[in-house]
Amino acid sequence: MIDEIEYSLLLDALGADCSFRQKINMYNDVDPNHDTIDLHEFHTFYYKYWSSLPRREDPQAEDYEAVEWTVEDEEMTRTAFAKYDESGDGYIGQEEFDRLLEDLGIILRKADRVELFEAINVSKNEEGVDNQTFEDWWFSFPGRQSAQAPSDGQDAPKWSDELDAALKRSFSKYDESGDGKISFLEFGLLLEDVGCKGYSTSKILGLYEKIDEDESGEICFDEFKQWWVLFSATHKVR
Repeated sequence: MIDEIEYSLLLDALGADCSFRQKINMYNDVDPNHDTIDLHEFHTFYYKYWSSLPRREDPQAEDYEAVEWTVEDEEMTRTAFAKYDESGDGYIGQEEFDRLLEDLGIILRKADRVELFEAINVSKNEEGVDNQTFEDWWFSFPGRQSAQAPSDGQDAPKWSDELDAALKRSFSKYDESGDGKISFLEFGLLLEDVGCKGYSTSKILGLYEKIDEDESGEICFDEFKQWWVLFSATHKVR
């Protein structure tokens, strides 16, 4: 017998080109008891679905969609960057970057801010991150769409409030018990809701295990949000 995770990993290995949600829907259809799939049920799945499933040339391939870049985005990043480039040399260091994130409402733990800064500073320049590198990162960051550049004498509106509301709506949809926690299967469906489409089961499982630090088998909203802010800042998502 195989469970949902083993079944989903098996479909990936066989090159099935379908979303995580489609995999789970097919699993539930052939498993009326909602526990594990036996050989007979797998045969049912095979004859009912397999011949009609598209295949990937590379079973592990993951696709990303381009993100539009506007004049307003460019002006905002330059305004934000210039405020913290106090020396005017065209670079900002870790401390300046931390203050910039705070002004934009991006709240991360110190270790995550360091990880994010190092991920953005791809050239490992000792002087820090230059404006072009910052723009390249901000271009790919989903949160930029609701952020605004900080200005002197005025607090910048925080995009984090809007992000909180959006993430909570998606999270609550899969938190069926209402206890503020979700399982692996619910997490896989939630990822598709927030834009991570085309991810292999092994990648979803790896992400889940990283977030579930206490290995409880479930993750809470705060754990998910903390991870999502860092992940979406360093990965392009749909």
